[in-house]
Amino acid sequence: AIAIYEEIIENAPDDIDSLYNIGCAHKDSYDFKSALHYYERVLAIDPNHQQTLNNMAFIHHNNGDLAEAKALYSRLLDIVPGHAAANHMLSSLKGDTLQTADPRYVAEVFDAYSHRYESSLVENLEYSVPQKLRRFFDDLNSVPPNNMKALDIGCGTGLGGIAFKDICYSLDGVDISPNMIEFARQKHIYSALYVDEIENYLGGCEDQYDLVLATDVFTYIGGLENIFKLIYDVLETSRFFCFSTEKSAEKNYFLQSSGRFAHSELYIAKLAEKFGFHDFKSLPTKLRKEKNKWVEGIIFVLRK
Repeated sequence: AIAIYEEIIENAPDDIDSLYNIGCAHKDSYDFKSALHYYERVLAIDPNHQQTLNNMAFIHHNNGDLAEAKALYSRLLDIVPGHAAANHMLSSLKGDTLQTADPRYVAEVFDAYSHRYESSLVENLEYSVPQKLRRFFDDLNSVPPNNMKALDIGCGTGLGGIAFKDICYSLDGVDISPNMIEFARQKHIYSALYVDEIENYLGGCEDQYDLVLATDVFTYIGGLENIFKLIYDVLETSRFFCFSTEKSAEKNYFLQSSGRFAHSELYIAKLAEKFGFHDFKSLPTKLRKEKNKWVEGIIFVLRK
């Protein structure tokens, strides 16, 4: 693709679509320097090119050029005041206190990410949280095969569902991203799949479950009070709520500069006690790699 775009640009140096697309090709090849070169050429022709501003902000953010990233996100918001991604990421860089990420932002991110989600997460970032959570669950409980009716919230492409499927006679999944749901559907492990916001689904749910699973979901939700209440309501007595969080050593929860939320173990313990999850088990773990460093997290198994 890059070779073809180069040929086009040689004959039409100001072809804005080709300049933007070759920039994206370099970005997806992790050649950020070349990507920025072509994105700058786009902005020289159209200073208000929204996708270019957003992608440049992402690259500078990823590279640690936070001042430049802030400036670009702000510039994009001047053009599109309601731009969900720019608003969320700017808030993360400014240290704003948010209850949750804008659902539009989450849906857009994962719709765009869906086609390379598993290869990026598992192969490149060494993500194995579902397997770790399952091992921890098995260390604490003995559950026969095909024993539980389960709900996988924020199910994504189904990585969490795969890890727990063998102990479930029924497994439902819900996710805000239609594209992620389609990849989950292809695994043929879910009894039913729903495109919906988690709280909206739980609030209208008439089913009762033996297991609610949430792997790497709460990185996009800060305040978990309502989620805990709703999950308590859909769980059968003495049944399980299994999930992971990024680890915060200080606050109840906060929005990190990465754009993801981290939660303290104490905050989760307080919520567990408040909403009636009295059997509380937790285990520190490494979630995935980010810039060749492990992201520290915690996995939890709670019981109603």
